[in-house]
Amino acid sequence: MKSHWWEGPDWLELLHEEWPSCEIKPDMEIVISERRTVLTATTLDLCRFAFFQKISFNKIVRIMAYVIRFCKNVKINPIDRKKGKLETDEVKTSEKVILKEIQREPFSGGKKFNFRTIKYSDDLLRVKTKTVSRKDLETFRFPVLLPHSYQMDEKLIMSKHVELEHAGTQTLMSCLRESFWIIKSRKTVRSVIRKCTKCGRFSARPLEAVSIPLPEDRIRDAAVFEVTGIDLCGPLKLVGVPDLDTIDSKRLNKRCAYRLKMRQDLRNRFRNEYRGILKDYSRVKGESSIKECNRVLIGDTNNKRINWPLRKVTKMYKGKDGRLRVMEVKTQFGSVMRPIQKLYPLEVTTVDSLSSTERDVENGACLHQDQIPVVTFILTVVTAVLDFSTTSNPNGGRVSQTPNQKGDSSATVEGI
Repeated sequence: MKSHWWEGPDWLELLHEEWPSCEIKPDMEIVISERRTVLTATTLDLCRFAFFQKISFNKIVRIMAYVIRFCKNVKINPIDRKKGKLETDEVKTSEKVILKEIQREPFSGGKKFNFRTIKYSDDLLRVKTKTVSRKDLETFRFPVLLPHSYQMDEKLIMSKHVELEHAGTQTLMSCLRESFWIIKSRKTVRSVIRKCTKCGRFSARPLEAVSIPLPEDRIRDAAVFEVTGIDLCGPLKLVGVPDLDTIDSKRLNKRCAYRLKMRQDLRNRFRNEYRGILKDYSRVKGESSIKECNRVLIGDTNNKRINWPLRKVTKMYKGKDGRLRVMEVKTQFGSVMRPIQKLYPLEVTTVDSLSSTERDVENGACLHQDQIPVVTFILTVVTAVLDFSTTSNPNGGRVSQTPNQKGDSSATVEGI
């Protein structure tokens, strides 16, 4: 028994031809009765680049190039293996592999287009343009066809956008057109540029306010030069000016009647031809949705926008018409008052506008246990940077002071 356990049967020491043989004939009725129909469901991830969500397109191309090099080095002699920096041909091959993957799902099944397409020897679907006869680059005459609203497309566009120093929509479309033909390119390029953080700082628009009604002194019936508006000094109110129509009424009865009639006619004409057409032509696309504690850029025409200070809104003030007019912004030396036309809001999502999924992510419910410390560290760094920008050099304006209730910008001039 011990010998059979360690050494096996005796016929194992013989030649293979001398081994005992026997034919196995299973009972098919038993085999058929034991058969079972099993249905299996598998989830296949169609996007092979799902794990590259936070990596740029150029980096994905280089990673794929190293993977292709590794696969080739395994099959060849160690002496002939490539090492060191990537070559141009390797990068181009890697880019073609990624473009094939992008075209695989959207253009499968013989999809028809309203333009002519051809398939090159590299297995890429290309567009046959009207510049075929031109002596130009092959990629320009036959650009690679790419779908719209695809994750890898957006990475490609964003990579080109950064390479061109954050160029605009038209410039970016022209550069991409030299090698690629993106369906609905303008819409796709615009959506990618809107997601650019640096471009968002320069495309921010100032807050708009509804124009206020004219003051009473500007629209009431008054004598000539009774109320006069002067720049830098404010309105000047003339007090004690005698009515010239009452002087020597006996000698100037005719003249007085004529002047009174002329003045009344002028007032009627002014009322009918000017005041009657005064309308509020200001159009505000939407009321300001900014709230307290939001971050805003303080506009300064003397500095470039990249140097505009980033401040936090502490208070908001409304005018007599109930519209938001002025905001108080926190600085290093206190608070400054700024009209909303000088403030440029940044798209910072508040807690109230967060969806349930975003709120779970913010609370750490959707994060893996080992990812929570990393997210907490990132939020701490962002908060420290914003607080530092609040305490930095306040180029955003003067420090607000409580106005003197006794002071008045209007001046009173005694009449002659």
